[in-house]
Amino acid sequence: MSDFIKILSLSIFILLFQSISSQSFINDLATLQNYSGNDFVHLNGYFEEGDCGSGHFVLKETNLQANGGTIFNSPNPNKKWCRVYEGAVNSKWFKSDNIISDRKAISNAIRFAEENKTVYIPAGNYDLKDEFIEINKPLNITGDKDLTLLLVQDFHMENATVVKTFQSVFKVRNSDVSISNLKIKGDRISGISIETPKDSSITKNISVSNVTFEGVENLNHCIHLYTCSSIKITDCRFMNTEYQIIQQWYHSSNDVLVNNCISDNCDNDFIELNSETGAPSKNWVITNNNVRNVGITLADTTRTESRFIGVTNTDGIVIANNVIENIGGDSVFHFEKHTGKVIISNNIIRNPHGKFGRLIFNVGSDSVPTSKRNINFTNNYIEITDNRYVDDADMLIYSSDIDSTKITLRDNTFINDSPDNNLNVLVKAYSKTLWKIVGNEFENFNSAVKIGQDAGHTIINENLFLNVENAIETTNLANSKTSVSINNNSFENVNHVLKNDYGITVQKFASNTIKNSTLNYNNDFAGVFEDNIFIDSNNNISRNSITNYKNIQIEDVVNGVPTTIFEIPDKNYSILCWVEISNGSANRVKDLIKFSRHYMLSNPETYGEFYEVLSHYETGNWPLPNYEVNEIGLNATITGSDGNNFKTKVSIISVEN
Repeated sequence: MSDFIKILSLSIFILLFQSISSQSFINDLATLQNYSGNDFVHLNGYFEEGDCGSGHFVLKETNLQANGGTIFNSPNPNKKWCRVYEGAVNSKWFKSDNIISDRKAISNAIRFAEENKTVYIPAGNYDLKDEFIEINKPLNITGDKDLTLLLVQDFHMENATVVKTFQSVFKVRNSDVSISNLKIKGDRISGISIETPKDSSITKNISVSNVTFEGVENLNHCIHLYTCSSIKITDCRFMNTEYQIIQQWYHSSNDVLVNNCISDNCDNDFIELNSETGAPSKNWVITNNNVRNVGITLADTTRTESRFIGVTNTDGIVIANNVIENIGGDSVFHFEKHTGKVIISNNIIRNPHGKFGRLIFNVGSDSVPTSKRNINFTNNYIEITDNRYVDDADMLIYSSDIDSTKITLRDNTFINDSPDNNLNVLVKAYSKTLWKIVGNEFENFNSAVKIGQDAGHTIINENLFLNVENAIETTNLANSKTSVSINNNSFENVNHVLKNDYGITVQKFASNTIKNSTLNYNNDFAGVFEDNIFIDSNNNISRNSITNYKNIQIEDVVNGVPTTIFEIPDKNYSILCWVEISNGSANRVKDLIKFSRHYMLSNPETYGEFYEVLSHYETGNWPLPNYEVNEIGLNATITGSDGNNFKTKVSIISVEN
């Protein structure tokens, strides 16, 4: 047991059992250091009663040196006056000479505190205008929240030039350190820097909580990470700063939690996560934060790095349950190079801006295996209500990487209520691996999904496309190395369900519901178009073909009697058409039918006759049609429960002879 601990234990014993009447009351520190009476005294203050130095002291033999806060000299050179305390070391105790700087007093409190103890910085304003405060032992540093205000400055004038001198307010160079309940305001390169210890080991188990960072002109990096692990940054607030949390280049940090923080009106990235190429950072969890107004006051040329997060060389990131609003950089989420697995879920994102991709900008590197690059974007709500910057990208999500990031978009809501009618949701190019776009809602966009060159296969299932110009569009670089499957989607008020001007492969188009929308039916759908539902008569299936056939309407088709509803004089044909059958306005059927009749090569005197119902819609007590193709044309036998006659209408979409 150290001499100091022995003194402390004995002092507590004295406090418990010594009669208060036996104490002497000493008015000031100068008197105490010359006092040779009782061994147990109460000091009223260093200079006046009730100031920062008041407390109980015991005179004990020790070889410890006076430190200006907890140990003072006495007339006996072999004995010292030792402060009696239990709990935290108060930094103001170390202001005993009345001229020591605030920074030096806090540093001395840290220096002379026992390991794993608490250093308390009480409410007040502290001017920190000189060197950083180093923490090189396990300690808890705490204050009285925003009432403990550390006013910092990081520059001086030399020959009319601003010169930055100091780096951090706190430099953490030891494991097992917590810093909490403080406010740092002013200008420094960084507020709290978590660095490598002098023995070159890894700094671990660091907690920063309930710390407010407020910049005046340049608080560059509020929290700066080097090589470290097991870091918790919680309940912090960032105001008017530059970068809030930054991972230093060529260093790596693992197992980092950023939770329940608030960032408002800061210039640069909420998190800038750069790592060493050969040893990427791992396992960052970023949850429950409220980040708004990042970079919105900067000029267009300087707001590139004004993002929620910018990532290079990191594997394993979870971004969940955040509220993110008015981000002005090149994107909200920026990923590049060796970025591996990322999950982004359950966030509310309003008014994302960006020069490249407003929401996600993903560019890769050819040195990362495909299986390691995976972005899962799930159950987020994205809303755009303004069109702030003229150089904003015309897309929310852009991915172009030669090593093929796998991206899954599932159960998100994308709503565009801004004046920008040219905004698209996502563009996929040069990403050869599978993308899944499932269960999303896209509302009021130009194009929801744009697919370009060498984009591999994309599954587009169970989405709602509402008031969209183009639900799915191919770009002018799309080619045969690109394909899509489009199943179980709802298209409502869509001008082009699939705008495939550049001929990508449609592997399947099935079980979709189409309402008040246009589908350009062509060879894209040969053999893959099945079980789709068309609601209302405002749908339009079009094809750029020339035909002399006219639509035919028959008023009285007798119940149960085979009737030719479309007569064809040609012997070889393939026709795509709508067939509408009604018995009153409420009872009707609308079928999309493809039927054909061709010479049989094996026997020119015979014909192959075929029909296929590609889509079927029915309402009320609907008629029951049975179709047949023969030498006359398309025939139907229609039955109904009330026995009345029917009206039929055949509308031609396309004809091939």
